[in-house]
Amino acid sequence: MVMVEAKHLTKTYQAHGNPVKAADNINLEIEKGEYAAICGQSGAGKSTLMHLLGGLDEPDSGEVIIDGISFYALDKKQKAIFRRKKIGFVFQTFHLLPYLSVWENIILPLSLDHREAELPFLEHILNTLGLEEKKNSLPEELSGGQQQRAAIARAFITRPSILIADEPTGNLDSRSGKNVMDLLKKSHEIYGQTLLVVTHNEQIANEADRIIRISDGKILGGGS
Repeated sequence: MVMVEAKHLTKTYQAHGNPVKAADNINLEIEKGEYAAICGQSGAGKSTLMHLLGGLDEPDSGEVIIDGISFYALDKKQKAIFRRKKIGFVFQTFHLLPYLSVWENIILPLSLDHREAELPFLEHILNTLGLEEKKNSLPEELSGGQQQRAAIARAFITRPSILIADEPTGNLDSRSGKNVMDLLKKSHEIYGQTLLVVTHNEQIANEADRIIRISDGKILGGGS
């Protein structure tokens, strides 16, 4: 079963007055429960592809179908709700709100939808990620690895069908980076989630079910 499908995705940016095609007529299918790594050099278009597949950016043309729903056919409010329920994002820069505690940051996606957290599940996440003693701390009181784990917990809290991680180990030391990837893979295996990881790290990429290589906005290998 196809979970994420891209059809003729195109996205062009202006850089110093010159057009740059970050996504050039991309066609791609990601199966339900698959772990796929999106690889390429800096500027290859891999983060742009991730943003388009996850609904964080609008394509100039083309379509993204997520679990049978044409995402860009939804209106703005529908997109936001669908994205919060269906997709968990883990970013290189964490994006934790500095004035909220770890606990409050984690349940934020639920709060935005006026949903209550399932306390046993939340406690399980905190324990699994080693954050139970940090749940009342502010992000500035955490190490980089702890902040990334809090960001992962926030991505887990809605039980999303899809996890998308953009260079999730980029700001971490090798040990913390390995722990983060182990946690992402564990969640992928336990909950049967579709996992997409954007990375330039070949060691991380080689652990995926499939490597999708991208250059100059085009898929060179690993596409459907």
